[in-house]
Amino acid sequence: EVVAKWAVGFRLERATDGGRVRFETVTSVEPEVREPGVFTLTSRSSLAFQLSQRIGVQFSFVDSYDSEAECRGARSNNDGQIFFGVVGTF
Repeated sequence: EVVAKWAVGFRLERATDGGRVRFETVTSVEPEVREPGVFTLTSRSSLAFQLSQRIGVQFSFVDSYDSEAECRGARSNNDGQIFFGVVGTF
């Protein structure tokens, strides 16, 4: 089976407090060419805090939506994950 898809996406970034606090979100949508109602949507949003010149923390939320996942046997069309990380700058 051959499926043609196209994609559209956007990215938004914002830094405040002299770059110590940063928000970023990236979202993309990939519908099928023949059936626009069949699509995947992926979104990643993150908030980072620079604690010192070399160390920071980052919180991220990653969400994936597949309109056909349940038809293929998944429990849900939606899958979300939360991440916490320590960021080192060298």
